[in-house]
Amino acid sequence: MSSNETRTYLAKVARLYYLEEMSQPEIARRMNVSIATVSRALRKAREMDVVRITIDESFERMGELESNLEKEWSLSECLVVPSHDRPSSTYPEIAAAMSDVLSRLIGRGCTLGISWGETLKAVGENLKTIRTQELRVIPIIGAMGMVDTGIYPNSIAREFAARLKGTPYLVNTPAMVDNRAIRDSMLRDSHYRAVREIWQKLDIAIIGVSGLNEDTSVFRQGIFSREELQALRVKGGVCATNFAVLDANGASLDDPISERILGLPFEELAGIRQVIVVTAGKVKAEPLRAVLSSGVVTRLVTDEECARALARR
Repeated sequence: MSSNETRTYLAKVARLYYLEEMSQPEIARRMNVSIATVSRALRKAREMDVVRITIDESFERMGELESNLEKEWSLSECLVVPSHDRPSSTYPEIAAAMSDVLSRLIGRGCTLGISWGETLKAVGENLKTIRTQELRVIPIIGAMGMVDTGIYPNSIAREFAARLKGTPYLVNTPAMVDNRAIRDSMLRDSHYRAVREIWQKLDIAIIGVSGLNEDTSVFRQGIFSREELQALRVKGGVCATNFAVLDANGASLDDPISERILGLPFEELAGIRQVIVVTAGKVKAEPLRAVLSSGVVTRLVTDEECARALARR
């Protein structure tokens, strides 16, 4: 064939494949050639610039960020969405990315553990409906907060279960008690033992991250007092996740507060097949770095602002 005829032929094959969305076997039958010939033609079309594939600049930028963070933190997957002026505008895109991840990870009979926080509340409310089979959804922290705020762990688990067509399992013990003696007593409670048995079978856990300052859920919801936050920072604490307080290296802080918590211990996340962190905003970069340093996270869903702040360090 002449050069012009070759380009015409390649353009024909490319149009059928990329624009008319025909499969390679369908094209082979229509053009009376082998599937291997179609495959070679598509490759040649790219080499000769008959087909030019471009990616939207913003998504190309995100892709580079995602790849760099995956390599730096040994993540199976990182998804970065565009940031907006207000978190409320970013959350739907975070939820869409989370929907994509969960649609690929959740299998029949899967058990999903959900932490708590404003970001997880918003994600649950914006999650796309996914039809699952025999999915169980359970909070991985005890009850706390006000039910009418929607940040109540059981409320968040119910929302995820509704969107994912799963069955919610509720945790009715408190997340934090006054002292270790009370906690030890509740550990022997039959309800809590049943919850622990489900936690031991978790396939996926979704957690958020929080800094240790007064502009966070752990303070606004009355979990930690101003004095407790200050004391934790003095001891080297930089992050709270599922009520566990971590230092900059991702190690759990040795503090009496940990002896009062009723929830899935942070160290047990390491035994779960998929641990997903979801967070947004550059203020979350430092606490996120602490959680990633622990090595328990397998997947990250965040926004560009947080990702860039994380990458700059």
